[in-house]
Amino acid sequence: MFWTLLETSTVFFRSINHWRSQKRWGLKHRGMFSVRGKKVCKILRKKIGYPLVIKAVVEGKTHKTEFGGVAIDIGNEEELIDKANKIVGRLKDMGIYDKFAGFVLQEMVSGIEVIIGGLRDEKFGPLVMLGVGGIFVEIMRDISFRIAPIARTDALEMMAELKAGRIFEGFRGRGVNKDEIIDAIVRASRVIASMERIKEMEFNPVIVNEEGAFVVDARFVLK
Repeated sequence: MFWTLLETSTVFFRSINHWRSQKRWGLKHRGMFSVRGKKVCKILRKKIGYPLVIKAVVEGKTHKTEFGGVAIDIGNEEELIDKANKIVGRLKDMGIYDKFAGFVLQEMVSGIEVIIGGLRDEKFGPLVMLGVGGIFVEIMRDISFRIAPIARTDALEMMAELKAGRIFEGFRGRGVNKDEIIDAIVRASRVIASMERIKEMEFNPVIVNEEGAFVVDARFVLK
């Protein structure tokens, strides 16, 4: 297990330490390990089990899908090694392999994707944000803001304000644990309100299902 500090201007990401921080803040995630090399992958995948998600950690790159650095629903060891090799090949073709730090292996989680974030506005101060998550968040712009910290009633109002707000009632047979997503929004609001060093933060996606709300990826901008 290792941790790597990645920096793009004031953007910092620690592949191990930021997950520890989330646990301390009360934000949930499933099994996750940072690894280097095939042998380590073989050892650690046994601790998580299949199916897996594998993500490349590349310095200066916060959106992994933009460089093909993510493979999902990996069902066995052979597929894991194959996907890892293909990602490495893409990094070499793009000329960014020298920025490659390793892989993150995560337990595969299915559900509805939302984004929970926060920022420190010059006029309003700390704000918490909720929106439709995943890779389409910048296109759909279906988001809601509140001055942080917030109460549970505020989180409920934010959920109702979204155009896609009905997804929190369950959608096409997909159940949603509303209490867990409310808790996640409230906890995120406390983080941005209390930690002045954080200028921006983004938990995207947060996978919401019947079991809870699980942070899958995160990004922080520090002062």
